[in-house]
Amino acid sequence: MTSIDFTTEESVNYILNYSEMLINEMSKKKTRIQDCYKNEQIIILAAMISYYGFENLDTIYKAFEQTYFSDEIFPLESKHDDEIVSAHCMFEAIQCPNNKIEINRTIRFATPPINDSQKIKELVHEINHSVNSSISPICKRNNLLVFRNGIAIYSLDELYKEAVSLEEAINEEQALEIFDIINSFKSYDIKNETLKKYIYKINKKDTITGYRNLVLDINPLYMNTEFNYVLKNKRLTGDLREIREHFNNKVGRSSAFQELAKEMDNFEKTRNTTIQQSIRNKVYEYVRK
Repeated sequence: MTSIDFTTEESVNYILNYSEMLINEMSKKKTRIQDCYKNEQIIILAAMISYYGFENLDTIYKAFEQTYFSDEIFPLESKHDDEIVSAHCMFEAIQCPNNKIEINRTIRFATPPINDSQKIKELVHEINHSVNSSISPICKRNNLLVFRNGIAIYSLDELYKEAVSLEEAINEEQALEIFDIINSFKSYDIKNETLKKYIYKINKKDTITGYRNLVLDINPLYMNTEFNYVLKNKRLTGDLREIREHFNNKVGRSSAFQELAKEMDNFEKTRNTTIQQSIRNKVYEYVRK
């Protein structure tokens, strides 16, 4: 996977214009509900093409095409009193006439965005889940039909789930990197006046990092060059077994990855500091090698 370095005014304007054409093209096919935030989608798509590379354009395109952006406020309660759920993606499993199951995704805000920068960052976070679930979204786990959200696994009735918190932390790390690309667009003279207005309002200082504790705890693992390479490529293609086996082989324990994922889910439920230290220890098991 090769990210694209847009370091000229011409290349930045090209990718923004190209993304506008793609969003306008796919919006004609999105008829289930009203699809909103078109200008934000254009800017995010341009940054994602830069981040993942043109060789993954089909995967990115498919995710945007199959994910709706709604401006409807749909409140959700947080598990914790000190947290507010801002944006979220709702899943719906659809049985098609050919017995194929499709997953419909709709991004909504639970509360109105606090500013334009945070709105963009939250939308990046949610659509990045979709991009990393575009290939092989439905699979089997222990004879149970499941769908994946990045590296997280859910049963179709959502009664069973695993690696949800690890996925959220990793996804937020990537969302921040993609947001940095969007922020860098301000360095250039954007010719499209409408997009220019949106881009020039963006300021990273106005954003809040989601899942902050989890992100901080997993950061040494995420920043490890070897793990990040495997993660970024295999999460995108849905080769989750290769991610698990790579981690397990490096640590030297066949259950190491599942243990880390389970501890992170437990911490997100309990906020227990002993569990948090266990997460840090399991991360260290990999990075010290």
